[in-house]
Amino acid sequence: MSKAYVILPASEVRKFNQWTYTITKENRQQCSSLINKHAMMMTRRAMMFAPVNFGFLRASIGRSFTHGSLQATVSAGGQGKGVNVNYAPYVEFGTGTRVVVPDDVKDYAIQFKGAGLRKVNNRAQPYFFPAVRLGFREMMIELNKMGFK
Repeated sequence: MSKAYVILPASEVRKFNQWTYTITKENRQQCSSLINKHAMMMTRRAMMFAPVNFGFLRASIGRSFTHGSLQATVSAGGQGKGVNVNYAPYVEFGTGTRVVVPDDVKDYAIQFKGAGLRKVNNRAQPYFFPAVRLGFREMMIELNKMGFK
């Protein structure tokens, strides 16, 4: 099963975790609500940006929360409407000679490189990472207003 995830650098996660221990319980709750709101927005945008002819792909896009709702995972792929969606990254990045991989996700995308056994050239239809990048920027603006630097 292939899934696409966004993972912050470990140094940023440590910095965020340290910051959450210094804020009040009320601010911690606001922070949790903010993360929930933006994870939901990222999920909705990814569903909106996903090509219409991929209904199972849209159904596989979701989110989950950990660490008292202070961490969210937004993912695409896996189970969608009872069907295992293993093509999520191939829609995102394209296949064959039509692959388009942004620099910031090259290390992630390389794991989906095919062996060249089939000649399938599908154009890239980015839906996941554009939605997550936009939502992440918006979330960071709000966290900065709360005092996270």
